[in-house]
Amino acid sequence: MINIVICDDDPSFITSFSAQLSGVLDKLHVEFKLSALHKISNLYNELSEGMYYDIIFLDIEFFLEDKSGIDLSRYLRDNLRIDSTSIVFVSSKKSYAMSLFESQPLDFLVKPVDDEKLENTIKRFQRINNVLSKCFSFSHYGKEIKLPLSSIMYFQSADHKLIIHCAEGKTYEYSGKLSVVNDQLKENYFFSPHKSYLVNYYAVSGWGAADLTLYDNTIIPISRSHKENVQKIQFDREVLL
Repeated sequence: MINIVICDDDPSFITSFSAQLSGVLDKLHVEFKLSALHKISNLYNELSEGMYYDIIFLDIEFFLEDKSGIDLSRYLRDNLRIDSTSIVFVSSKKSYAMSLFESQPLDFLVKPVDDEKLENTIKRFQRINNVLSKCFSFSHYGKEIKLPLSSIMYFQSADHKLIIHCAEGKTYEYSGKLSVVNDQLKENYFFSPHKSYLVNYYAVSGWGAADLTLYDNTIIPISRSHKENVQKIQFDREVLL
């Protein structure tokens, strides 16, 4: 069961899109609970009180309120530190698309929403959740450890050992090669911006020309030889699959 909310200040759009989305989810045999909110302030309140949504379909402009969909996405990621909720921006203005990367949206859909594109968005959500529910196994001081991929921010190669940096601030060190881990995880939204690092795509909060910023403010360098591939990943995460 996935919990979904549509937040848009246009009641007619909510009515039509709810029916459209329900039809796509039924077609894909997805169990879901669907809610709708006309005010972004109500969504702020729900999230601040601990309400969790797997997917938020979010308009960008709310003309009678002082907060935008972009503001809410930043609040979700930066203040509440919730990275597991997928955000899908839905807008009639294509010009917004390039300004949304820091919120790491699952997708950007243009109104009126095309059925095929909406179906692809849901399939991408399923694929990502399947990936992030997987675990990475390794030997740590003689014990077999399994970590959910969603908890791993990045791997670092140092002094012939690998250090796993987790979202909770924990680290694990073990003997291994980054190239071997890369082969294991390259189809699981992990990518290499530098020969000494392997990064979880969903741990990145900022994309720079020479480095990446993670949600814990760690700075990861981008080497010249990896720059082109990082740029491709930034603008089209499908190259990871």
